Amino acid sequence: MPNDSWTLNYANSLVSGFSLSSRTGSCLGVFVDSYKPVANLAKDAQKYGKDLGAIAQSLPALGQQLEQSARAAIPWLASKGADRVNAAMMAGAIGIATAVLGRAGAAGARLAANPAVLGVVIDAGLAYGVGREGIAAYQGTCHP
Repeated sequence: MPNDSWTLNYANSLVSGFSLSSRTGSCLGVFVDSYKPVANLAKDAQKYGKDLGAIAQSLPALGQQLEQSARAAIPWLASKGADRVNAAMMAGAIGIATAVLGRAGAAGARLAANPAVLGVVIDAGLAYGVGREGIAAYQGTCHP
């Protein structure tokens, strides 16, 4: 039968000699401070992803209207000395750019709403925080 006083003394010394601090300057504080921006980014991506997706999906239609307006302005621009070919190319570029941005934005919004992507972002944030904590501990710039 184990000696109760020895076991109690050992457990007491183990627990009383161990403390955690997440205050600034502590190694755990370095981890928490490194992880907070990543956690906020993940939370905001989830929060605003649907709204941004709707905005992104409207970009191609908006771009089409802007392109039509720019093409309608070509005769006026030419009367002011602008090159017709360059004006037509710029009008086309407006339509293409907004279509590409719309598709990329919609895809980004779908990714932001995906729980698996959120998990990867959180894991990457945790790894970054642990790495920063390890560097700070190695350099001696944090305390336990």
